[in-house]
Amino acid sequence: MIVRASDHIGNTTTDSMLVTTSNGVGVEDLAPLVLSEPFRVWPNPGSGPVSISFGLGKPASVRLRVVDVAGRIVEQFVDGRLAAGGHIFSSRRQLTGVYVAELVLNGVDKYKSKFVITR
Repeated sequence: MIVRASDHIGNTTTDSMLVTTSNGVGVEDLAPLVLSEPFRVWPNPGSGPVSISFGLGKPASVRLRVVDVAGRIVEQFVDGRLAAGGHIFSSRRQLTGVYVAELVLNGVDKYKSKFVITR
């Protein structure tokens, strides 16, 4: 089974585990992972544009955007279908602040990465 966990600031990790039950309680499997390369934002902190990258093991519906700490969308990179393979996007945010890159795959798998722009 594939499990996904998030902490209080939105960082997400995914791992696999074997689950067995003896009392009839069912466990629902998540869909197979779509990411073939990790979701990364670098440099972090940065003083100018940052790069956002990830790899898809198979084609997927993708939404990638950057929001500020108030949740306002400040950049939208893609909201549609992407082919399998590596993808890199460059954020042009240059205003000092804390931002969150949000990646949603197939409307289900959600990944977040906080990054900081400094002067």
